[in-house]
Amino acid sequence: MGRGGSFPSLLHRRLEVVRGLPLFFLLSCTSAFAGVKNPNTLMILTGIDPGSLDPASAYGGTGLFVNYNVYETLIANDGGDLTKFVPLLATKVPTPDAKGLVYRFPIRKGVSFHDGSVLTPEDARYSLMRFMLADRAASPSFLLLEAVTGLLSTRDASGRLREDVYMRVNRAVRVQGRDLVVTLERPFGPFLAVIARWGLIVDKEWAVARGGWDGSEKDLTRFNNSRSEDFPFHKGSNGTGPYRLNRWDLKASEIVLSRFDGYWSKNALLPNVRIKKIEDFNLKKMMLLNGDADSIFVDHHQLSLVRGQKGLRITEKLPILNVGALNFNFAINPADKRFIGSAKLDGDGIPPDFFRSKEVRSAFAHLIDYEGLIRDLYRGSAERATGFIPRGMIGFSQTPAPYRFDPKKAERLLRGAFGGRLWKRGFSMILVYATSAPANQVIANQIASAFRTVNPRFRIEVRGLSWSAIVEHRKKRILPILFGGWRADYADPHNMAGPLLHSEGYFGNALGFGDLETDRLIDKARMESDQKKRLRTYDEIRRRWADTLPVIFTFVEQWVRVEREWVHGYIHNPIYPGAPSYSPLAPLFKKE
Repeated sequence: MGRGGSFPSLLHRRLEVVRGLPLFFLLSCTSAFAGVKNPNTLMILTGIDPGSLDPASAYGGTGLFVNYNVYETLIANDGGDLTKFVPLLATKVPTPDAKGLVYRFPIRKGVSFHDGSVLTPEDARYSLMRFMLADRAASPSFLLLEAVTGLLSTRDASGRLREDVYMRVNRAVRVQGRDLVVTLERPFGPFLAVIARWGLIVDKEWAVARGGWDGSEKDLTRFNNSRSEDFPFHKGSNGTGPYRLNRWDLKASEIVLSRFDGYWSKNALLPNVRIKKIEDFNLKKMMLLNGDADSIFVDHHQLSLVRGQKGLRITEKLPILNVGALNFNFAINPADKRFIGSAKLDGDGIPPDFFRSKEVRSAFAHLIDYEGLIRDLYRGSAERATGFIPRGMIGFSQTPAPYRFDPKKAERLLRGAFGGRLWKRGFSMILVYATSAPANQVIANQIASAFRTVNPRFRIEVRGLSWSAIVEHRKKRILPILFGGWRADYADPHNMAGPLLHSEGYFGNALGFGDLETDRLIDKARMESDQKKRLRTYDEIRRRWADTLPVIFTFVEQWVRVEREWVHGYIHNPIYPGAPSYSPLAPLFKKE
């Protein structure tokens, strides 16, 4: 049958992918149908399993999406409007006190958990404390911990639990009557944005009865930095949301949700939701076209495979809160020279401080063909980044970035770099991309070609590595440039400025970048509770970035939602986990 292999072997692999589905389901994939298929069930196909359903562990993808429909926060964004908050399990959105420290959340009465028990202010207190103090590896605990205490970890540099951390968290989160009162140790402007995203409320009594953390300092050593699998919320749940967890079938890679008919607000419209992992895109497409799936994830390169197909609705150019970036290493570790050649400015390598030259950094910025890549790589589903704040987030600026594709300007900069020696001698380096992100390979090759066109002595080799290898190399500071970017953890500019530009942020700390004035401005904006003053400070940060150019912000991607035409009720929220493929489930319904 040619290079693709024999028909029986291909069929066998396809059946392996869907093992666990009943025979009648497989046969239905090839049969005609009329009307809405499975009208009471929404079937979502995904490519990944959740690592955990514990709200203190789930940091993205399917797990967080499930939790957003099973649990609820105290407040939430108003639909897709990221500038406004509305009450949810709290009855009003609090205004901080005059010092910007105290937030009072009145807890809603008459709300039931899925097992019938009643929500209390103590449940809310326990939930926030539990989220902060779990602090598992690669978990989101630090996001709320930083907001409340200023700490980025519950453990010290040696990995030991801080002696004062329980006391500080316990003191900060208190119950007064029906109110949950949170007192910050210092003002934190984006506090409400953090709570709206990460303050999922769980049932304390349910957790303790099943061996969960009991809320005490004595039990904290067992709970802190623990394995999610050893605690009840990993695979079980008891929330207040419009759906309850029916089951998580690990063998079948499927999660089933059922409508919670005791929900305190408007009931979900569909009785059942199935979320199933299938990696084979062709199989997912076939199930979608046959009506056995209602929605699937489709990226830019797969879109042509479903465009124009009967019965599908394709919604394009949906914004998400992300910014792509090219991050320069300001202090390359010369102990390992595999990516920098001779480690000298001699034509056969680059010196460890190569990217401390603003002329070099600016030349890179002017040798990226932004419009061509948007057209040919992203197929129009991206726009130029204007800075570190994406469209849709407060503080977004429409002012263009201070660079564009301009090889002649890049040539002038490179002729002047290092007193003219760079132009005469040339350079050689390796630009690495993650094989799991093929778009970055295209960008890297375009950059390499542009440098070679400007001066044949400028040699950039493009090489693909696994993401795990890149992470290890980043830790050792041996990569000269790191493809990166950031997708917001919560809808506030601080979550972009801190990781991307602060010297102690994710990239600054890893790549040796540091600018005292930028740090001062980021810290100032973080501690300001007056929104207008904060936004003025973010304008200053943007201008400082444009002057210093420590990182090139490249593209803001726009994603696509693909669903059957019979699915209605989708609400796009750029900060929603997995948006736009994932969305709030309660408003969705199926109708011809």
